[in-house]
Amino acid sequence: MLTLTTDFGDSGYVGAVRGSILAIDPEARIVDLTHGVPPHDVRSGAFALFSAVPYYPEGATHIVVVDPGVGTDRRGIALEAGGHTFVGPDNGVLRPVARKLGGIDRVVELTEDKYVNEDISRTFHGRDVFAPVGAHLNVGVDLADLGRELREDELVDLSFGEPWIEDGTWTTEAVHVDRFGNVTTNIQGGTVLDEAAWGATAVVETKDLRLEAALHRTYRHAEPDEPTLVIGSAGFAELAMREESFADRHGIEVGDDIRIQFLPREDPTEPRADES
Repeated sequence: MLTLTTDFGDSGYVGAVRGSILAIDPEARIVDLTHGVPPHDVRSGAFALFSAVPYYPEGATHIVVVDPGVGTDRRGIALEAGGHTFVGPDNGVLRPVARKLGGIDRVVELTEDKYVNEDISRTFHGRDVFAPVGAHLNVGVDLADLGRELREDELVDLSFGEPWIEDGTWTTEAVHVDRFGNVTTNIQGGTVLDEAAWGATAVVETKDLRLEAALHRTYRHAEPDEPTLVIGSAGFAELAMREESFADRHGIEVGDDIRIQFLPREDPTEPRADES
């Protein structure tokens, strides 16, 4: 199985990548993980992989083309992590998902010409480098045959950061904004549930904004027009609104700093979230 993750949208570039794969492996099973990554947004591409790849079977090969540095001296790489294989640019897009899968097992720079297209466009390595390499991997070529082995510390890194807490206040950031306008932070859901009970109220501050948001199990539990905190499907705390975009309503963008503090419980005998 081959998956494709790109920022190509509904353009014909997707078809060109698929054609390059099928020219090598006509029987390839190609799955579109997403082509909706915002243009050039490496971090959003990394989050898409982080959220989706663990639900694919081991043995899958993932071709990733979110590549604003195409044609420069940035490297093309292939790596193995947790039973999955990835092909893409060395710009950090592959690092978070590799960590989530337990870390990089092997990584190589793509230097072997016989596994890429004969004529390589300087502006379309997705078609001419990453797609054919992924196809060759899918038919059994070993990672070591693709080029020079690299150390993990030679790679460009990218992470979603870590929140820090002081005097009961988390300082976090907007890691991702999805198409519904939900704002994902880098606070692990389990950390939130250690701190607060369902229904607890948090004070949220960002930019010039200060509001209160209740911790709910689902978006639907919130009242219309009410900000809420939920534990999203990727396992992180999210700021959201019921059937409305929290990000648009409050002008939140990826990278914005956010501070969150839960108010003391009115009834200290109320069970915490993990006890209810």
